[in-house]
Amino acid sequence: MTEPKSVKQQRMRAMQGVLAWEGSIGNTRVRELFGLQMIQASRLLAEFRDLMDDQVMISGRAKALIPTTPAKLKTDVSLDEYVRLTKSSSENKDFLFDARVDLTEIDPHVFALLRQAALTQSGVEIVYASMSSPVPNERRVFPHAIVEVGRRWHLRAWCESRGEFRDFNLGRIHGVTGLPETKAPFTQKDDAAWNTRVILQLAAHRALSQEQQLVVRNELFAGTMGRRLSIRACLVQYVIQDLRAAVRPDKETPPDYQIEVSNMEDLNEVLFFK
Repeated sequence: MTEPKSVKQQRMRAMQGVLAWEGSIGNTRVRELFGLQMIQASRLLAEFRDLMDDQVMISGRAKALIPTTPAKLKTDVSLDEYVRLTKSSSENKDFLFDARVDLTEIDPHVFALLRQAALTQSGVEIVYASMSSPVPNERRVFPHAIVEVGRRWHLRAWCESRGEFRDFNLGRIHGVTGLPETKAPFTQKDDAAWNTRVILQLAAHRALSQEQQLVVRNELFAGTMGRRLSIRACLVQYVIQDLRAAVRPDKETPPDYQIEVSNMEDLNEVLFFK
């Protein structure tokens, strides 16, 4: 049976990522990555070599592939994605660690019901508490997306009681009842703040010395003066919070804040904090 093209493309992309981040890839690595037998891995490696053409060459008795010019090999597999792909492998498990701490506890059953509602465009009754309404109360919502932003997961949904699309922190949802017979009155295509993208401009904090600003620019902006990110309008505030970017640089200062939002005037309409 012919392997689905999308699966093969995903594997080729993953192999290119491993090649870029590790500097080589061979039969053993391919078997470990995808759970293949030696012959299957050899075939996949041969296809990968054909795909990469003169960007790779064979090195050593193990016939591993290495980049012809390592500094020029490009990949869209981020370091974070590479770690997820390989951290349990025999080569990496003893020295590659993810020490991030996530204190949010999300019930798998809650997530499953929200996911199903988003898939079927149906509703759910949730018991929800927030900082503005700390006493848990019931709301009927119609989810269309579940979003991870930094350390938090959010539900984007039409809220029946508010009559608008709202964001709900999954860690603050205390109970869910599925309403499979209901149908969402409004869906993702109707969510203007979801479908609108805005530009978030970031720069080194103005209160840093020139030398310190250069350190930040080299670390976060590839040596340039700043970064421009295209973000969904409803998610901008969460991205800013996660990046710890100052929106009031005169009050939010180093060392707590090392970067700032440099186009606040363009974002006032989409932020709940100013």
